[in-house]
Amino acid sequence: MSENSRKERSPRTAVLVSNRRRWCPPVQQALKINTDGAFSPSSNVGAWGFIIRDEGGGVVLAGAENVGQAHDALMVEATYRSI
Repeated sequence: MSENSRKERSPRTAVLVSNRRRWCPPVQQALKINTDGAFSPSSNVGAWGFIIRDEGGGVVLAGAENVGQAHDALMVEATYRSI
């Protein structure tokens, strides 16, 4: 990689890092649940996961599950949101 290529890519990387979202804790004496789903269109397989944390960031409970065959990403989202 040439010196010019490295210089052109550096600002782009810095921007991506600075735009990262950080986890915000819940109010005192509360728990926060974060969920996410994933879908692979090439295999039509999906999965979801969750984590529950207290106000100090301590993990109370976490889990994940394969949805198996899924029609699309919306189906995966609906599956874990209905639980």
